[in-house]
Amino acid sequence: MVSVFESTRLALAKLTAPGREALARGLLQAAQASAHALAVRRVGIWFLSANGQEIVCAAMWDEAAPGGSSGQRLDLSKRPAYAAALASRRVVLAHDARSAVETSELRDDYLVPNGITSLLDAPIYHDGEVVGVACHEHVGPARTWTDRERDLSASLADVIALLLEQAGRADAEAALRLQQERSAKLERQVALARMCAGIAHDFNNVLGALRLQLDVIRQHHDSPGLEEDVAAAITSTDAGQGIVKQLLSYARATESQPRALNLTRAVTERRPLLAAAAGATHELVLDLTGERLVTEIDPALLDQILLNLITNAKEAMASPGRMTLSLRGDADWVTLAVRDEGVGIDAAVRERIFEPFFTTKGTGTGLGLSTVLSIVERAGGKIEVDSHRGVGTTVTIHLPRIDG
Repeated sequence: MVSVFESTRLALAKLTAPGREALARGLLQAAQASAHALAVRRVGIWFLSANGQEIVCAAMWDEAAPGGSSGQRLDLSKRPAYAAALASRRVVLAHDARSAVETSELRDDYLVPNGITSLLDAPIYHDGEVVGVACHEHVGPARTWTDRERDLSASLADVIALLLEQAGRADAEAALRLQQERSAKLERQVALARMCAGIAHDFNNVLGALRLQLDVIRQHHDSPGLEEDVAAAITSTDAGQGIVKQLLSYARATESQPRALNLTRAVTERRPLLAAAAGATHELVLDLTGERLVTEIDPALLDQILLNLITNAKEAMASPGRMTLSLRGDADWVTLAVRDEGVGIDAAVRERIFEPFFTTKGTGTGLGLSTVLSIVERAGGKIEVDSHRGVGTTVTIHLPRIDG
């Protein structure tokens, strides 16, 4: 017959942690299985903090609260004997934990409040270093731990080390896939930008020649009917040249000349320009902090971001409305947001709004937001869109904050 210890070892060996979320579940399952095998009420899995001065509970199985808990912290700097016991790389067998040299420092604020009388603590290793402890906590009359119980506690620690390795490997693989996807996306953007630049230059040459010919015709012919046709043709060439500028703008988003820029001052200085982009029938509100918020970005590309967002906000509101440009900062990011009171964006459309040439307006190139995204990502930032039908849309841009 397979003993409880052996069946527990088999169950522990089957645990997997393909990622951080699965790791949390795996740790609690491991603690529960070990608690059952050793007939203890509580098993906690604790990890050393980054500075090594604390241990932090990652998973606590308690028979009295089987849902599990985590987050409790113990200051090791106030418990040097216990810290030394963990660093010794051996299993701590505290039959009478309240009086044992290694664990008595835990008595008043941990052992007694939780009714713990005996401790069996096994160090957890990762990459050859002690990173934590699997702590078996007996509640009730003090007990004497056996060699088999000590070995099982060590097995639990070994399983936890494997779970950590699996989770770390899974996270590394996920990060690699994400980086590969980003690289592929960037390569596509660069190729598309080059294509846009080539097409734009050639198209611009054709339009320029056509515009010159139309000017010549208008100067040498005074037929009223012809004059109207020529004017209409000139209007069309002007529209074509506007498209050329947008194509070149998208292409230049990959060739910036960034410098430290105080966004608080930059947005304030651009107030007249932004108000003109908003239009006379819409109200533009600037909600700026007095704080100096510096990021690294090409000023010309900042103009593209602001004008694109303001123009999109205006076009989202069929009737006169208000749009708000806000600027905030924290220790790591400068956050710029534009909020409108428009019709909002459906979820299906929201998934495509950053695709080059995608538009729902029937006019324009569909390069506005894709250009903004390209600029923001190359500046090391990120962009978010929050939209609800009938309420409006908020586009939020986070750019890395620097000292300056």
